[in-house]
Amino acid sequence: MRMENILQRIACAPEFRVSHVTYQLEDAAKFWRRGVQRRYEARGEDPTWEDFVMEFERKFYTGHIRAQKKIELVTLKQGMMRIPEYEANFSKLARFAPELLKTDEEQMLHFERGMDSELVVHVRACRCTTLDEMIEQVTRLEDTMVIARGSAPKRSRDEPAQSQSQSGGNSNHGHKKKKFHQSGSS
Repeated sequence: MRMENILQRIACAPEFRVSHVTYQLEDAAKFWRRGVQRRYEARGEDPTWEDFVMEFERKFYTGHIRAQKKIELVTLKQGMMRIPEYEANFSKLARFAPELLKTDEEQMLHFERGMDSELVVHVRACRCTTLDEMIEQVTRLEDTMVIARGSAPKRSRDEPAQSQSQSGGNSNHGHKKKKFHQSGSS
């Protein structure tokens, strides 16, 4: 969620996140939020940030969208992406399929399934116990391979970074990425 990034950047304490975000809501979203607040007040509770995100996603991500995101997660491939970019895409989609990623082992398995096969062979030898540990190891490995070769690990041009139709992302279909610099953005 873009708002979560903003809240982290401005160092907004978790106990103030809900009130800060709800202040920003307009029109139908503001009325929706009031209804959610009334439900929590009726139970004698204050919604946490996690509650707010869960309610927001339930309301604004329909079952069809959630199912589509789950498919995107299961079919996500690293392709031409470096590990940090692949991990970012994996994390964005993972929130739509928590039932598939309940344990560290399940998280690592799903992440590994989409990784470049050359990296998988090496990362399996690391015997990682958490996804974060695995990502750290494979990122270091990939960086080492880049330094040793002078380029990223060799990948098939036929292996898509991710499905264009499913992700809405920018699959480069094996072409080098162009870097664009925008002025005025951070």
